[in-house]
Amino acid sequence: MGEISMQKFVVDMLESVNDIWPELCERLDKDRLELLIKQTIDCAIQNGFKSERDVEMFLHLVFAFETLDFVKQSWAKPIIEKTGLLPRLRMNELYDAGMARIESLEQMGGHDE
Repeated sequence: MGEISMQKFVVDMLESVNDIWPELCERLDKDRLELLIKQTIDCAIQNGFKSERDVEMFLHLVFAFETLDFVKQSWAKPIIEKTGLLPRLRMNELYDAGMARIESLEQMGGHDE
C-alpha cells in the first residue's frame, strides 16, 4: 500500500472497528487505537496478507480475540504457516477457523489459550 492509500485505509479501519467493537474502542484513546491498527496492518503484511480485504479480515480477528498474538495460538498457527495456498484462500481459512474458535469458546463459556 502506498502512503496515501495507507492513511485512508487506517482511517477506514478506525471507522470499521468503532462500528463493530465500540466498547473495546472506548477503552483505548484514539492514538492507541490508531497505533494498534497500524501494528495489526504490519503484522498482517508480515504474515503474507497484503490485500486490503485480507488485512481487514486479519484486523477483525485481532479485535475479536483482543490480541495480535492470536496468530500464535494452536488453531491459527498451522494456517498462518501454511505454504502453497493463495493468501486470500489462507485468510478465508484463518477467518473461518477464528469464527469457529470464538463460537466454541462462547459455548464453553471459557477463554482462549
